[in-house]
Amino acid sequence: MNYRTEDEVRDSAKLILGFDKTEPKVKQGTGQITTFNQLGFKGVIDKPDGWYLLDDKGIPAIILETKSEAEDISLQKWVKELTKNCNICCGQAFL
Repeated sequence: MNYRTEDEVRDSAKLILGFDKTEPKVKQGTGQITTFNQLGFKGVIDKPDGWYLLDDKGIPAIILETKSEAEDISLQKWVKELTKNCNICCGQAFL
């Protein structure tokens, strides 16, 4: 069986979620180079796989975490990674 790599999964998700588009008052995209610090979360060097962040902080954000299709995404380490990234966006409110 051929599994898609994490990069292939992320590229597919970018198109499905529309993160390749430009919208006013929205920071959106995918990658492995952009840090949360660059997205406006000062001092946070972690890197999300994808993001949809509106200027209006009262509207929910989307944080994308991708893995190869060969990975078991139910493993606690992946759940913890996604939770950590969501907590960064929530100002650590749910730690």
